[in-house]
Amino acid sequence: MMGRRSTLRQRMLVFGVAVIARLLFTFVVQGVETWDDVDRGGELGWIAVNLTEGRGFSDPFGPSSRPTAWFSPVVPLLWSGVFQATGVFSMQSLYLLVIGQALLGGFVVVGMMILLDRLGVTRPLWGGLVFALWPESLKLYAFPWYFVFQDIGMLAMLFAGLQWWKDRAWISLMLLTVVTGLTLLVNPIPLLLFGILLVGGVLQFRTPSSLLQMMCSIVLLAVLLSPWAARNQWRLGDAQPFRGNFGIELRQGNALDATLVQSAASRHPALNPQERARYVAIGEAAYEKEAKHEAFDFMLKHPGLTVQRCFIRVYLFWCTDLFDHFPWQERTPWWQQGGMVALQRVALSGAALLLVGAALLALLRGKLLRVPYAPLWLAILIFVPAPYYATHVVALYPLAFKPYLLLWVLAAWLPAYSRPSAVAQHGLREKTSPSQPRPAPRPTD
Repeated sequence: MMGRRSTLRQRMLVFGVAVIARLLFTFVVQGVETWDDVDRGGELGWIAVNLTEGRGFSDPFGPSSRPTAWFSPVVPLLWSGVFQATGVFSMQSLYLLVIGQALLGGFVVVGMMILLDRLGVTRPLWGGLVFALWPESLKLYAFPWYFVFQDIGMLAMLFAGLQWWKDRAWISLMLLTVVTGLTLLVNPIPLLLFGILLVGGVLQFRTPSSLLQMMCSIVLLAVLLSPWAARNQWRLGDAQPFRGNFGIELRQGNALDATLVQSAASRHPALNPQERARYVAIGEAAYEKEAKHEAFDFMLKHPGLTVQRCFIRVYLFWCTDLFDHFPWQERTPWWQQGGMVALQRVALSGAALLLVGAALLALLRGKLLRVPYAPLWLAILIFVPAPYYATHVVALYPLAFKPYLLLWVLAAWLPAYSRPSAVAQHGLREKTSPSQPRPAPRPTD
């Protein structure tokens, strides 16, 4: 009993530290005071406003009833509910969303702490505190957006997927599928994680029943997404099952005037008046298809340049724009600005380099590959961020996936139980009763 109480106290401590740190970062470091400080929620905010004011799920760029699938439906609907209860762009709505996001972020941190525990780490408290205070994680939740809901969904997918890998039960796979369906109605990127978990399970089981399970799971997922796709077919003439802006994002990074990082000069309807006029004139579905065809045509005609840009984006994704080669607009380099701007960049870039350096060192010393489910973490880090390498890098988007590298690195460097039977097979630490001695930690070298 004492062991369980101690674990609960540690998780509550980490939860409290994570929530307080996120609120302090948002209101003190970022200085968020009004909706104008967070660009009124960008496209997400306008869809929520249109829903609230009776214009339906429409126009991500202003007040109109022009139908859209720019965002998946869950978060705009949630924001609309908040606006209806507290007022459109009211201070109460801002505080409610920011505080709610911080609370949910605390649960995400605790979830990572539980994963460390199940990976055999003897002191998950220290790993939890690192997650709670990691600069990049604080920055991710500094503005209201969909990231925290995506994070919770991906964590739930991981827990359900690992349970399926362990027990091979239909109920575990169905749970994974339902959680995936809900998460994809937040953002489509986790579909890649779902594919990794499905293929990994089939490769692990190698039985005809596992193939049947996978096929049934895919069918169920399609059924879960079909109402949103049917709505988009009805309203837009395009059965988008996720979001309707992929081609637009792809063209931002793949054209003669493309940008490697989204900037004020990007060809985007929210930033470029000519593109916005074109978007309005032909409609979202036609505009997205036009942009997608232009992007693919450019990529086929310029394969060398396309590959070169992808490699640069990999560097930007994991190491940040260290030397300010790709600023939002022409300005003084960050290291000459001083104050909070320079301090934040030092903290964020330093954290990014420390994480990459620790990962490379752990790989060279063989630590990463000794972590349970090492191929899973490697596949997540290779495949899940891949769409951003082909499109463009936005400052906050990499921060949603770096926690999985941080998880892997912490599991490699923190002392862990040496239990091949439990750890190697299931990645789950066996439970010991208070009267049983715990096994000795494995050496950290």
